[in-house]
Amino acid sequence: FSSASGSGTYTKVNNRTITWNPKLTSKVGTATMDLEFDVNVTYPTGQSSYTGTFGLSESLYGGLTQFTATVTDRPPSEREETDPDAPPELPIDDGSPIFPLNTVTVEEPIIIETIQTDGYFAVEVFKDDGTWEKAVRRYGPNPTDYTNEDYITDGKYSMYYNGEWHVNSHSVNNLYVRNVGQRIQLKFNEVGFYFIDVAFVGTSTMHTHYFSKTVVIPSEDDLSTPFFTVLEPTEEECNRLGDGYTYIAQSDMNVTTTDASVRDWYKNNRIGVFNGTISNDTTEEDIFNNTTNWSKATAGLNEYENCECEFTYNSDYPLYILLTGDYPEAEDYGYDMGTTKYNNPSIVEKPVYNGREHSGIYPVPILNLLGNEDSTTLTLEPNDGSKSVILYNLPLDDTFGTNEDYAIRGIQVRADIDSTDNLVMYAKLHSPNGEIGQRSTILTGEETEL
Repeated sequence: FSSASGSGTYTKVNNRTITWNPKLTSKVGTATMDLEFDVNVTYPTGQSSYTGTFGLSESLYGGLTQFTATVTDRPPSEREETDPDAPPELPIDDGSPIFPLNTVTVEEPIIIETIQTDGYFAVEVFKDDGTWEKAVRRYGPNPTDYTNEDYITDGKYSMYYNGEWHVNSHSVNNLYVRNVGQRIQLKFNEVGFYFIDVAFVGTSTMHTHYFSKTVVIPSEDDLSTPFFTVLEPTEEECNRLGDGYTYIAQSDMNVTTTDASVRDWYKNNRIGVFNGTISNDTTEEDIFNNTTNWSKATAGLNEYENCECEFTYNSDYPLYILLTGDYPEAEDYGYDMGTTKYNNPSIVEKPVYNGREHSGIYPVPILNLLGNEDSTTLTLEPNDGSKSVILYNLPLDDTFGTNEDYAIRGIQVRADIDSTDNLVMYAKLHSPNGEIGQRSTILTGEETEL
């Protein structure tokens, strides 16, 4: 149990059950607490993990929450001692190598730090399609040799040594440099996906390898504007948002393309939110250029991927949702622009966000809860609950929450109901100073109003 809001007495009923009689110190009617516990289990014969279901129940109303967890030993370290200055070794995860990833623009140097001060190194670079299949094929569990066509030998990259840049204009696979020092610099003059193997050779026959993936993208100055759509929530939809509250705008997006991967070029194939100043002559392109809230994730490759963008709503300014496709210049670099598809975006308050809601605050109220209609039907499974209805800016005195002489005696909620079973309704009140009060009531199947 970890919380500053209470303490209590623990009693071990049996090996499977512990009871806790809480003693709350919070000044409000209810409190939120976190329970933490350690487990000590014996694994079944021949297994190295145990999966069990943990339940938390409360005796007053009979509420029950369950979750499933898998208990396993922490895998022992393969190396007892690690040299912090040593070049990284090649890690393997389920047969697929994981390499450091660099993202740079054309002609932007990448730096590889080393500890080797003598001997020489051999650099091998080859271009990939974004799947890194060549890297896996060569450096995975079952490596295979490459042909000369796999390597870059036509001047697509340069290395800095002996005080100047050298282009790999020769026809051999490796570029050998002696007296390497402690820094290697590479830069590429063509957009694409590259895999780098730097083999450091010292006074012995042992080779130390440094592997790296590098994605070279165009400079943003060399790109125009990606194709995009601007959606404007209505005034009624904006009224559902609370001023100063943080939200998640979400959409499932899909890029249908023949390319092997979805390119991440600044602002393509994602969702964004603009909530700022506009004028009468503001264009949609002006809105795009001034949007600073963008999702980090891009659309999925030939399948839908969750893209979400965080923003804090300011009711003094208009709100726009943007969904982007690819840059027109993609085909100039040899890529298939494809088609970007998306579903209707959803906006959900961040504290209660748990993936896509049906459908959130925007564009329609949360599923099974009242919008502009007179009634709605809610169907719940046992121990299940609905989503919350959030009301902002209650008509209270402006000084409430800062004046200690003011207090709310209660807030009343009225509704007509037709229930087929017992229900529990919860209500929370968030005050401006951060305190939260919560109350609940049990509704029997015989009641017609609350």
